[in-house]
This record gives sequence, C-alpha cells and structure tokens, in this order.
Amino acid sequence: MKASKFLSNYLKAISLEADRDVTVRSVREERMGIGDRAEKKLVLYFVEIEQGLPLNKTNARIMIKNFGDETDSWAGAKIRLTIKDVQSPQGGICDGIVIEAS
Repeated sequence: MKASKFLSNYLKAISLEADRDVTVRSVREERMGIGDRAEKKLVLYFVEIEQGLPLNKTNARIMIKNFGDETDSWAGAKIRLTIKDVQSPQGGICDGIVIEAS
C-alpha cells in the first residue's frame, strides 16, 4: 500500500501503483483552490478507490466523448486510469492520470 494515498482526498499519479480499471460511482462539482484562484471542477468518485479524481480539460473531454455530456449518465461507466507523461501547468513534463474508456 502506498502511504501517499493518505496525503490527499484526491487521486494523483503518485497514488496509483499501475494502470487501473475502475467503475464511476458518482460525479460531483467541487470548489478547488484558494481565494481568487479557486474554481469549480468536476470530480469523479469510484467504486474501487476512495479518493476522487478532479477532471482536467483533457479528461473531461474524454468522458464527454465516450459517455455523453450529461454527468448523471456517467455513473457505472467503466474506465481505465493510466499514468502518462503530461504537460504541467508550468510547462514542464510530469506524471499525470489520463482516462481511457475500457
């Protein structure tokens, strides 16, 4: 078990030990960030994992393409969480979680 999963309520690449097939339990809109930089994000919650996955634009587009624009219909969707090199907000490369439809 990775201790890093206890450091956050949200899933991060470091928390996943490998690619993982999961089932969407629910989708919630949550406010993330601090002060003026806070914004609303969609967060996926899964049957198999306690932590939620905040959706970036890429992952949100993947969910919409595969499961439709209505988030209420995403419950029960089977997806794969993969760890890939992604561009960080600062412009560098880092590990990130990318959704694939399974």
